[in-house]
Amino acid sequence: MLIADPREVRPRQFVTVRSRYFWAAPVLLLGGTSALVVPLGLPYDEPSHWQYVLHVASTWTLPVVGADPSISHEGVQAPLTYLLYALVARVVQLLGGDQTTQFLASRALAVVWLWLCCTLLEHVVRRAAPNATSLAVRTGVGVTLLNPVVVAVGSSVQNDVPALAVAAAVFYVAFTPGRHVPVTTGLLIGLTLLTKVTMWPVAVVAGVFLLRRHGWRAATVTTGVATAVFGWWLVRNELLYGDLTGASAISRIGVEFPPLGWHGLATPVHLARSTVTFLWIPVEYYRNTITAPLWIEAVVVAATALVIVTGWRHLRSPGVEARALLASASIAVVTWAATDIWFEGSSFRIAYLALPAWAVAVAGACERRRIAGLLVGTTGLLTVWSLWSVVFL
Repeated sequence: MLIADPREVRPRQFVTVRSRYFWAAPVLLLGGTSALVVPLGLPYDEPSHWQYVLHVASTWTLPVVGADPSISHEGVQAPLTYLLYALVARVVQLLGGDQTTQFLASRALAVVWLWLCCTLLEHVVRRAAPNATSLAVRTGVGVTLLNPVVVAVGSSVQNDVPALAVAAAVFYVAFTPGRHVPVTTGLLIGLTLLTKVTMWPVAVVAGVFLLRRHGWRAATVTTGVATAVFGWWLVRNELLYGDLTGASAISRIGVEFPPLGWHGLATPVHLARSTVTFLWIPVEYYRNTITAPLWIEAVVVAATALVIVTGWRHLRSPGVEARALLASASIAVVTWAATDIWFEGSSFRIAYLALPAWAVAVAGACERRRIAGLLVGTTGLLTVWSLWSVVFL
């Protein structure tokens, strides 16, 4: 067998505080501070996401790109997250809150998504690395999700972290034995795609995982349930825009994202720089209004190299769960890179499905307490620098 039966393998327990309580304080501190300190609309594309929310909150209909001039290219995004933001905004409005208060309340919901993401990802990493200590697992998740850039994303109005949270739920359920796993996994896959379509690799990897573990019947049930939950969105796009994703509507309103193209060695260097940036620091996400000095860039490059070199080597007996996360990460990163080079310019955020595998690698590196201390210290240093830079813009 590739790995022992999950019912027989138990993660080593050295920290007993339940996940949902453990992550509440750091997420509230970091995410809440970021939500309050960062100027509204500064995070990349946040104004476009907010217009989507306002449209839903005021009309209770989904936007049609090209029909309403206030709706930009983000209007083709899958609707689940925006419906929840709109519900919060509408309640605040009914209670007498102005639009700024509604915006902040929506950011508060985003912070809740970040907390949920941390909680679920911890369970996923425990399944993927059953021999890792609880301290290493939680350090891995904390360094992955509570560094400045993911906190910046997770405390703004967006759909990246919500999509990652639901994708983590997909893996958690798929990795857990049980008779209802195929149905629940299919439901969660459908909800993931209704949150962000670029999370599609989770559907492929989870389907193959269930096929190998439970057989054709389970995989078929999962596919059927996911299609029932998500399929209507594809049909709507096809009827409105003439394609399944609505991408053609973006070009029709004159919005273009030119591809990077291939320019020799400069292209992989650019991709690597974007990847490292979106793993650690919110320079791009804050529209380059803050600039990382050379020593900050050196710190994040060194931290990334440290995880890559030591992470997987220190995970003992990685099984099919870890390989499933690595497969989803590989598909997401390769798809993003190919899209960015040849089809449409995009940021590494659309490959955030790689973060669960990255968290496993960080947890592996953190099996050595000295490395764990270095990575936690690095994250703290970057957090202070990021907040200082934003406050004194």
